[in-house]
Amino acid sequence: MKPSLPTGGSRLAQPFAEFLAGLGTRHHATVRETAVALIEAEAAGHACLGTTAAAELLASGVAGTPGELKPLICVGGRVYLRRMFLHEGDVAAALRARLHAPDQPVDFAAVRTFLRACGFLATADTDWQAVAIAAGLVRPLVVVSGGPGTGKTRTAAVLLAAIRQFQPGVRVALAAPTGKAAARLGESLAQTWSALKLSVGPVPEPMTLHRLLGASADGRRFRHGPENPLAADLVLVDEASMVDLALMSRLVGALRADTRLVLLGDQDQLASVEAGYVLGDLCAAAGVNCFSAGFAERLRPWGVELPVSSAGNSTVVELRHNHRFGADHSLARLVPLIRAGEAQRAFDALANLPAGDAVAWRPVGDGEALGAELRAAFERHWRNRWQAPNAAAALAQLRNFQILCAVRRGAFGRDGVNEACEALVEAAGQRHRGQVWYRGRPVLITANAPHLGLFNGDLGLAWPGADGALQVWFEGPDGLRGLVPDRLPAHETAFALTVHKSQGSEFGEVLVVLPPTPSPVCTRELIYTGLTRARQRVTLLAAPGALKAALGSVSQRTSGLSERIKLGIPGPTGQSSSSKDPN
Repeated sequence: MKPSLPTGGSRLAQPFAEFLAGLGTRHHATVRETAVALIEAEAAGHACLGTTAAAELLASGVAGTPGELKPLICVGGRVYLRRMFLHEGDVAAALRARLHAPDQPVDFAAVRTFLRACGFLATADTDWQAVAIAAGLVRPLVVVSGGPGTGKTRTAAVLLAAIRQFQPGVRVALAAPTGKAAARLGESLAQTWSALKLSVGPVPEPMTLHRLLGASADGRRFRHGPENPLAADLVLVDEASMVDLALMSRLVGALRADTRLVLLGDQDQLASVEAGYVLGDLCAAAGVNCFSAGFAERLRPWGVELPVSSAGNSTVVELRHNHRFGADHSLARLVPLIRAGEAQRAFDALANLPAGDAVAWRPVGDGEALGAELRAAFERHWRNRWQAPNAAAALAQLRNFQILCAVRRGAFGRDGVNEACEALVEAAGQRHRGQVWYRGRPVLITANAPHLGLFNGDLGLAWPGADGALQVWFEGPDGLRGLVPDRLPAHETAFALTVHKSQGSEFGEVLVVLPPTPSPVCTRELIYTGLTRARQRVTLLAAPGALKAALGSVSQRTSGLSERIKLGIPGPTGQSSSSKDPN
């Protein structure tokens, strides 16, 4: 049986397939179909594909096994493009080495005193934030996983302060996959240090991973790699669920063997846009809250009893207490059901929410019903926005409400909803037909512009300045600032965003829109990510069949990373070397 072809495709798939088939001596059709499937699979987020045609591929001369210089690699019932096989090998080797490396020394008695002064270890319940900080002080690799509101950034802030106190001289680098996430990390760390009155001394500014690695303008070359590693003893990466396989390969390739790596993220969120699901694969390989006997024994004087396993590596610490929602909030009860895959129970919980609850599901399945919901949102939120006295108040309104769509195209997608919203603005007399810039237009930045202090994912709002001229206003660490529209980098209207684009953002209230028929894009991870963008209220618009299908669908990406971390499947020379391989 040949590999199944994922939907989506790429204009490069057929030319590449014909090229590879021409290199083969036999089984040209198998090579052609496999090559097309692999290109389309990578576009769909897969690192490889399962195959039962390995014998034919190997006999063609185009495919090889680990250690052979071939365009395709067959191993363990999977087939890879050589480039993806090497990236996966790089990541697996680096993470596996850190999983099995010994602990760093630290005085845990002194750390306990420090943490108590910061408000940790205050109850008899297991303080998972304190456990994560302890792991971050001693383990070469740590993942701090948890949903929004579980305290990942607070944990990171106190961990960095503890490193400054108990491991002076450790050089730290802070990064995130996007400029917006990096800026938010810096702001959140500073706020936590200020609130806890912690002195951390000079801390490097968080930056994008591409900037940290010294990426060229086209993103194909990197200043830092195996031959020129980063001058950091510890690298902390926020929003790690958004880091794809190729970028993670570049990152671990730029770390010295003794550089520690701390990843903050939510393994239950949507995976990266590009191929791979590194955070999820790592959590699966290492085990969540799976601790070694030695680590557990060192924390016993803290009054902490940890689950111990013979395979425990104390690497993945999941934060379990949500500090944002009280136990009686519907999201606090609903989100665990979605994460656990309890599709029917989650559906029933949504169907039985009381009127006026902070969470609402409305069975919207046609354009007329969607239009009515958008008009209601217009009356509740956007009219108030236009009545704001100034840009600051209007921006506050923008942060209070956001529409999130599962897909981009169609009437229920981002593009269709944005068009419908602009039609409502026009009907209200706030925009002339065809007018691009108008008071109250929300804008999403889609390209990084560091010289302007703007990054992919930043939200702004068009509003008159003091002189009456229209400017686009953004809020940053130094306060509010306006730019003339002509100075903006690439951008788009943002009455509605895709759920993918909203990752890492929070809004007071969100309206989540699903297409009326089941879609492979709509999974429980997407529902979870969309709902958890809300700080207070969320409304879900979805036809019953589409909602049931989404809650019962799991986002699956074909990968061998988890197995390679566990078993150490070798690359071409016993370890991968993607940074030197041009393919």
